[in-house]
Amino acid sequence: MFFGDFAQFRPCASKPLYCAKAKFHITAKDTFTAQGRELFEKLSAVVFLDEQQRYKGDQQWLQLLERLRANMITDADYNTLLGLVISDLNSNDPKWKHANFVTVRNPLRTALNYEHAQQQAKAAGVPLIVAVAEDVRKLRGQGSASLEARRRKRVLQLADNKTDNLPGLLPLYPGQFLMLRDNKAVEVGLANGSVGILEAIILDTTDPLPLALEPGSIFFTKKLPICLLVRFKHFHLSKTATHIPRHLKEPLASSFAALGDLDEGVISILPKQASFSWTVDHETNTK
Repeated sequence: MFFGDFAQFRPCASKPLYCAKAKFHITAKDTFTAQGRELFEKLSAVVFLDEQQRYKGDQQWLQLLERLRANMITDADYNTLLGLVISDLNSNDPKWKHANFVTVRNPLRTALNYEHAQQQAKAAGVPLIVAVAEDVRKLRGQGSASLEARRRKRVLQLADNKTDNLPGLLPLYPGQFLMLRDNKAVEVGLANGSVGILEAIILDTTDPLPLALEPGSIFFTKKLPICLLVRFKHFHLSKTATHIPRHLKEPLASSFAALGDLDEGVISILPKQASFSWTVDHETNTK
């Protein structure tokens, strides 16, 4: 079963699979695209959903999107969209403080997030804690080895779409808005796109925050934090734990830690490990 929207943004660097010309743009090495197009051609039943749920509470924006979808934009719609453009004249407007930005490339998104985190931490009068990934190189036989300084620096600078969606440097500060990027447990409100507030950063006891650290300064960790305590508005485990389906309990246990009696709606998120190939030196690294 596939879900999609024919009016969504097109892929940045290739043809969409539903385009008949897509098969002519597939290279011999692009196996996944070829398989995707082949699966798409086998679809025999289509169901169209025609009721918008996400913007039901904002009828003006919903109607604008419907007109834009049908290429029937009006002058009033155009002026509304112009009001959402950031320039030097309105960049300090409070309405942009927690705005969501859409970028076409991951490195730009990462840079914007880092700069925004720096500004917000400074404005809140707290230090910015940058969690630095712990990268190692897998050995051909068994075990792993640390990366030399030059290689580690290059790996930390890789875009996260090349490192299994794990950034090399993750800026953090209490009060920061964080978004889940995959479905953890949809039934209990932990879904892709769910936004939570970072309440606390539990650092490793061997890598404490310096006492003389001034507000707005930056602290780079030598060891990853033990976990992050994040509050999600619509997550209430104490009320729903008995109703969590069996197939969700294992993913929850592996992704979230239980640290004693947490406030309702607060979960603890653990560091994640992943393997990826570093094509520059043809090495496999573990993050």
